[in-house]
Amino acid sequence: MQPVSEFISWARGRKIDTDGVPSDNPCQCADVIKCAMTRCWDIKGFTFTSPSNPHGYAKGLFLYFDEHPELKGKFVKIENTPTFVPKLGDIVEWGTCEGVTGTAGHTAIALGKN
Repeated sequence: MQPVSEFISWARGRKIDTDGVPSDNPCQCADVIKCAMTRCWDIKGFTFTSPSNPHGYAKGLFLYFDEHPELKGKFVKIENTPTFVPKLGDIVEWGTCEGVTGTAGHTAIALGKN
């Protein structure tokens, strides 16, 4: 497994397309997380889809975390608070925000406190 810090250095500026789904923008935020799941946490074939998230929206990873048994023991779901600061390697999720994240939400790997 690759340390998250090395993955971030490798991924920075790189176009990552894990699923080959044709679209106007094939390199989606979810592709970065799927790639990291394989390289850093040895979770192969990860998908954001679940019974409650059949479209695989990025926001669904947080909303339906309990529907992903492969994440148990490797991740802890933490609610955002005004004082919470994500650590290097935390997977962060944004819900729907009109004109910003669209219907799917957004996801990224935290770079830690600067």
